[in-house]
Amino acid sequence: MDDLELKPICTLKEIDKKTLKLLKKSNLLRPLIKNSIIDNLTKDIKFTKAEINDEIGKFYDNNSINNSLELNKYLDHYGITEEDLRYQILLPNKILELSKQMFQNRIDAHFLKRKESLDKYTYNILRLDNIDLAYELFFQLQEKESDFAKLSFEHSIDSNIFPNGIAGPRSLDGTHPKIVEVLRNSTPGVLIEPIKIERWWLIIKLIERNQATLDLHNTKLMFLELFNMFIEEKINLALREAFIN
Repeated sequence: MDDLELKPICTLKEIDKKTLKLLKKSNLLRPLIKNSIIDNLTKDIKFTKAEINDEIGKFYDNNSINNSLELNKYLDHYGITEEDLRYQILLPNKILELSKQMFQNRIDAHFLKRKESLDKYTYNILRLDNIDLAYELFFQLQEKESDFAKLSFEHSIDSNIFPNGIAGPRSLDGTHPKIVEVLRNSTPGVLIEPIKIERWWLIIKLIERNQATLDLHNTKLMFLELFNMFIEEKINLALREAFIN
């Protein structure tokens, strides 16, 4: 077993039983192990002084820290030192840099595996609780006697969630499987006959499908997903090796 796997186990052995019990009761044991592993993994990642100052400056701007008084107030609130804060600010960039070093040769394959769920969809949707009303509105839309914006305001249960009867652009993660199937097999602009999902009737029309590309945002997302998968495996191994029950 390498040092990376041993470190969190040694950390647990150094904790007294009372504290360890409290960590387990509070569901903080797993985050502790995760932080220990990440700290060990990223300890040799270095940045230039300019990169460090840039990240710290952005953090201060985002948190309205404009002087030493406000900085000390922030540190006191979280019970940390300036060195702790500096570590926290730089850690996300360290993780990303390490992920690039570890998973560069896996990024394309992971993206292809995830691409379908990363595609963005924009679509019209009305959710109704009555089949007769659903078909009445469907025919109104089909004959262009009304539009989704008007019918959503007057009839849709989701009018507050989807203003003007429009959803997206959004990925389909977390979307009901039937809706996912309909949208993935739809042609933009074609009105879909009402479909029943559980106790509701839905009228859907795909507006636009945006295919995901391995751009800067998605590249970063893929690296972090691969890193998190790797870390989760290490945490599970550390817990098993430490015989934490």
